[in-house]
Amino acid sequence: MSQKKSFNQLIIYIILFFFIWNVYEFVVKPPIMMNFPSIIGTLIQSVIKIGVWTVPSFLLIKKNEGIAIHYPALFQQKTKWSRWLIVALAIVVYLLMISYIQYGNIAIRASFRPISLINAVLFVGITEELVFRGWILNSLLTKVSKWNAVILSSILFVFIHFPTWIYTGTLNGIISSGGFIQVFILGILFSWSFMKSKNIFVPMLLHMTWNLINTMFYG
Repeated sequence: MSQKKSFNQLIIYIILFFFIWNVYEFVVKPPIMMNFPSIIGTLIQSVIKIGVWTVPSFLLIKKNEGIAIHYPALFQQKTKWSRWLIVALAIVVYLLMISYIQYGNIAIRASFRPISLINAVLFVGITEELVFRGWILNSLLTKVSKWNAVILSSILFVFIHFPTWIYTGTLNGIISSGGFIQVFILGILFSWSFMKSKNIFVPMLLHMTWNLINTMFYG
């Protein structure tokens, strides 16, 4: 595939992906939230996210066209897992410290619901990393410089959160508190871990760790 064709394919994917996800967040998701019990609604949302995020990105990765780390290597590349477990532990310690500073204790919040682990931790970690690191970053690495690829993919990673922030009414708080900067930095961390390890399961592990602690100890 030519460089121009590969770049056009990526642009078309990004436009369609963001459009479809915005339609889902503002048109499809609200009726699901209102008309189904929590467990059923969560499962439906997870299936939809797999269909919109995971399947298309996996198929594009599998084509091995215009990407830096090819399939199936990005699922099989050997890495020093002890190094990444230390990074994951550092994430846990950092978040627990912030939780203690914010709440005065380290405790699972009353708002925590185990069902949220399915969507907020498991599926988010898998689907978002497959799209933003496995496909978008992986594709950008063959088209622009390494750090431009990291920055661009991390900016897009921030933007995909906007529909959720708008839907939940937290956008103003996210902007005023600088929470979007935190998401951007996380995008850089996950991107760095993917480029360093060349294994998509590494950023998935770090992403799941971050979301797990946030879901349980921040509510």
